Amino acid sequence: MTYEAIGVTISDTGEGLFHRATVRALGSMTVEKEVYNDDRAYGIYNLVNGDKVFFTVAVAGKLGDIGKGTVTLIGGTGKCAGIQGSYEVTRNPLRPAMEGISQSYIKAKIQYKLP
Repeated sequence: MTYEAIGVTISDTGEGLFHRATVRALGSMTVEKEVYNDDRAYGIYNLVNGDKVFFTVAVAGKLGDIGKGTVTLIGGTGKCAGIQGSYEVTRNPLRPAMEGISQSYIKAKIQYKLP
């Protein structure tokens, strides 16, 4: 299966580098008996200040259930050039708004270091 994911990042504190950033990722996985362990994606955070942060993600789980994995920050532009970091993610499924799509939210503590 291949997919495109889009979303927005909201910080619990209402501030921070990634607060209100948009997210877009392209990925693929193999699903066998509703289980996947090879979900891999590449994506981009578009920050409010115009900078971009690039990432990879690896997730495993069961369709319609919680998936767990790791995001690795692999670079950026502007003030985020040279950014590094990785963090654990939990993907929580939601009931889709229409047939043929999947919806979820991810809860994570984004950990990074700027040069």
